[in-house]
Amino acid sequence: MTTELFINRMPVVLPQGFSITYIEENYFFTKNGKYTYDITLSLLNPRNAIVYAHLNRINRKDAPPKDRTAYLVVDGEVVMNGTEVILSYTDTEVKIQLVSGNSDLNFLGGSDRNIRDLDLGEAPDENWVFRPNAGEEARQWSLKLEAYYEQDYPEREYQYLPVFTPTSSFDGKFTFDCQNKHEFVERIQGINQPSPEINVNYIPQPYFCFIIRKVIEYFNYKMVYNALEDTVFRQTVMVHGIDTRQYARMLPDWTVEEFLNEVELVFDCTFVVNDFDRTARLLFNYQNDEQNTQRVSLQALDEFEVEMDEENTLTVRNQNLRYALDETDNTKFANLPEAIYSKAINTPVITGDLFAMVNDSSDELREQRIYNAGNNRFIAYNTSGSNYIAKKVHWHPPLYNNPGGKDTIRELRIVPAMFYSVVQNSDMEDQVWIQMPYVAEADDRRRRYVNDEKTAELFNLQELIENEASETEVIPSKIRLVLYSGLKKLDKKKEYTGNATYGALSYVEDLIEYFDEAQLMRSIVYAGNPFRLQNMQENIYSRARKIDTTSVHKIKFVNNRKLDITSIFVVNNKAYRCQKVERKINEKGFDPVANGFFYPLE
Repeated sequence: MTTELFINRMPVVLPQGFSITYIEENYFFTKNGKYTYDITLSLLNPRNAIVYAHLNRINRKDAPPKDRTAYLVVDGEVVMNGTEVILSYTDTEVKIQLVSGNSDLNFLGGSDRNIRDLDLGEAPDENWVFRPNAGEEARQWSLKLEAYYEQDYPEREYQYLPVFTPTSSFDGKFTFDCQNKHEFVERIQGINQPSPEINVNYIPQPYFCFIIRKVIEYFNYKMVYNALEDTVFRQTVMVHGIDTRQYARMLPDWTVEEFLNEVELVFDCTFVVNDFDRTARLLFNYQNDEQNTQRVSLQALDEFEVEMDEENTLTVRNQNLRYALDETDNTKFANLPEAIYSKAINTPVITGDLFAMVNDSSDELREQRIYNAGNNRFIAYNTSGSNYIAKKVHWHPPLYNNPGGKDTIRELRIVPAMFYSVVQNSDMEDQVWIQMPYVAEADDRRRRYVNDEKTAELFNLQELIENEASETEVIPSKIRLVLYSGLKKLDKKKEYTGNATYGALSYVEDLIEYFDEAQLMRSIVYAGNPFRLQNMQENIYSRARKIDTTSVHKIKFVNNRKLDITSIFVVNNKAYRCQKVERKINEKGFDPVANGFFYPLE
């Protein structure tokens, strides 16, 4: 048996006494998957000199080769298929690093690679490129575009969804009395005016699954499966307030690794890359339990060692979690402090009786009650004087998967957006109501078409030059998500005989914000409130087996076969998941003795 290394499909001569520790990690616990390996090769060997194009010649003018393929073949098995990185070289030798598996993706992203610096493409400027010229032509165009706006991912990369920002102010220009969907499209596109103002709130909001795919594709991997797309989260849109069409500029100031980690944490999933065919999959962790039920028995060579690390809570199933929600008027109601919640009188109620119960003036305790209607909680909220409404509360409480450590809680930075209720006056008799997701960071600017030229009326060039002024770039602090499922009818505050208006409504909850004048809660969709951590727990987190990652069992065993590291391993009748396996590789192949590091299954 032998060990062979191929660089750019050409064999190289390994040094005498070659030995490395081959470490294969389970990608469900780390994005390394396989480690990187440093090897020193002699340039005095003629074959190596050819492979490295006589890198050691002093008169060489070409730059060292980059990102060449690297194959490590041990005992006839390709154990690594990745990339070569030249670290350094001298007259006599070259030091290289072999990068493979998920570590290939991790390396190319790099801990210092900012995701905002990636070229993720941009949304087409539809207002500019596709704006028709004549009124009749515009009408026909609008009818066709209506169906276009009704599409979702993957047919659509983004949507034009209104958002509410710290500088938002509405004077009737935002919402028009659009009596059908294509009139709404006409208004939003501004085709009924020769030089329309395009409101800053109408900027491309990309689908979250699309952004994930673009990040993976940037590193030359093909996204062949995304588990989120098999759920309601396929309709998830990433909202922001940045006046840009460049997708990367819509993202927070995170590294690629931070982005991937946050996705994996919030959705309890794992990016799995195949370094042979350059494909990537995003799997829920419970899918590994459901699909990979193979059990492999191992014979331990000696007593195992156990290392304890109480802080090593790698999965959401072992952590306390809460969303880092934006601060709005409603945030304090979304997550009630435990001291307040514990004082409340929990009162079961049928939703149909809710209005009567919060307005029952004979109930002296109504202001101390939390009314539990199914999965929703309400309080009697006094709007003014004797007027009460049922206001929803406590829909985003923390999730305690480690009750004994309540003082330690992890904040999730991919969050459901908070919402504002906005009333638009289209005329004196009719008021149109819309809910809009709130984004804390936004550009205070609006795009215009002036004399058929696209401008951003942000600045005066003379003032910038004379005052040496500069603009500070606005960067999102987190990723805010909403769900969007097509154009919806807008609610009216007063009944009237006209037609209903239409708008692009997004949501995160079944029940939208209270409709104060009618004193009713309105329902927009029935998606089961998927963003609530309690529902994430029920639908995703709890479906995976609980693994005690705070204790690592080190077991030495003999291995003469190829192992699937994601299997369930059985040692002395106890089941484990494998964190990693270490095996020695020398010139003659694998050493039969391996060291395994295992987490016990609960």
